[in-house]
Amino acid sequence: METSAPDSYPPSLVELLEGAFKETAETPTSQKRLRLASQADKELPGIPPDELLNDPFIQLALNRLLKSLKNVFLNKVTGAAVGVQDDNDSCKISTSPSEEEKGCANQVLVEKALVELSSLTNYTWEQLNIGHWKSVPRIWRKLYTCLAILKVCFLVLKRSSDIEVIKECDMGILMGEPICQNVLSKIAEEISSRISISANPKVNCNDNTNHEVMTMTPTTSEQEKVDLVERGKVVLKNKSSNEFEVTLAKKPSLQEFLSFMNTETPALLSDTINHWPALNKWNVEYIHRVAGFRTVPVEVGQKYTSEDWTQKVMTIDEFINKYMKPSTEIKCPDDIGYVAQYHLFRQLPELGKDIRVPEYCTLGSISDNENVEINAWFGPADTISPTHYDPNHNILVQIFGSKIIRLFPPSESSKLKPHPESSLLFNTSQLDVEQDDLFVAHPEMKNAKHCDIILNAGEALYIPPKWWHYVKSLEPSFSVSFWFE
Repeated sequence: METSAPDSYPPSLVELLEGAFKETAETPTSQKRLRLASQADKELPGIPPDELLNDPFIQLALNRLLKSLKNVFLNKVTGAAVGVQDDNDSCKISTSPSEEEKGCANQVLVEKALVELSSLTNYTWEQLNIGHWKSVPRIWRKLYTCLAILKVCFLVLKRSSDIEVIKECDMGILMGEPICQNVLSKIAEEISSRISISANPKVNCNDNTNHEVMTMTPTTSEQEKVDLVERGKVVLKNKSSNEFEVTLAKKPSLQEFLSFMNTETPALLSDTINHWPALNKWNVEYIHRVAGFRTVPVEVGQKYTSEDWTQKVMTIDEFINKYMKPSTEIKCPDDIGYVAQYHLFRQLPELGKDIRVPEYCTLGSISDNENVEINAWFGPADTISPTHYDPNHNILVQIFGSKIIRLFPPSESSKLKPHPESSLLFNTSQLDVEQDDLFVAHPEMKNAKHCDIILNAGEALYIPPKWWHYVKSLEPSFSVSFWFE
């Protein structure tokens, strides 16, 4: 994989910096602060938008970093403006510096800025990790993104490797907020396309043509194929006496789908995503090749209700090499990793171009695709989403691989024993539906109404709001969920 320094600045980065440094000499100092911060979304209720940026420590650091960035980017380095000092006299600046002296001064500025950025980023990281993520004021996430953008700028000016620049973009995307028209995602996409193409010169990753390398199916050994057949026979444990069949619908019209929504009827949909490029292009190898160097959050452990469940940040390359292994090699829950419920396509719009928001989502209360929450679910066999419900309509699409899903209607909630309302897991059942002695420990589950569904590649499942569902992958798979109100 190519990891050399970029030949040119990413266009989105140049556009951002040119816009940020348009202030004239008459611009008041108070307005010369980081525009990256002032361009953040909307004012936060109860939190003054400049509260943190007015902090003397943060204010001083940002102003100093911006001054350095502006000088380097515009190549306006002078001895008076920069004040570079070098104990070894190897980089003294005259009042009329030569190009060599400017370059030396630039290098010193960049290195000093990166050191200062590291300290400020670590300070912000600590604030992000105090308490539960949802309770962290968004202003800290916006500040983290501002710092990530600044670091990306200095890394590019330093001519760091593409991989290093993209990793910083990814961390800003993961931990921050999508400010400045989500510029970090744009920069990462621009650099990623260069890496993908240079690493695979025979493949144009922006081309929807079905090249041979794109149409390979996920690697499955003969033994695994036998195992899948056996899994299909065994399906899920603890079938009750009150099982029903899911409604089957082949490319339903909008009116037909609306009837499913109005009657809260789950439906297995076929022939609805045949036009998606992802169906012919995606497999484990393709994801590895196109996005292997991108950093994502990974859930470690078989399910999020386990005591030993945790989350880690790693590249997709590391995730595939460590967790996308044959099921026969999985010895314990720690061997299972899952990129779950993650907005991957905001981070990787190049993959997002291969899918489409189902037109059925326009039937919601807000007929706007921008309000559809799209999440990726990518992992090996035996990943499990414990029995839970979602508050919104859900269309779960299977791109490759297969999953088995057990559905329970809202009327069965009391039997499923949800966690207390005060718990973070209030929408999750306390029961394991595959527990060996489930019917002994919870006899009421013997007649719990449910249905079991195998979701294969190219199919979609409509799950109405507050319908409980347990999801288990049968093989390496990639699913996409579309939540809408």
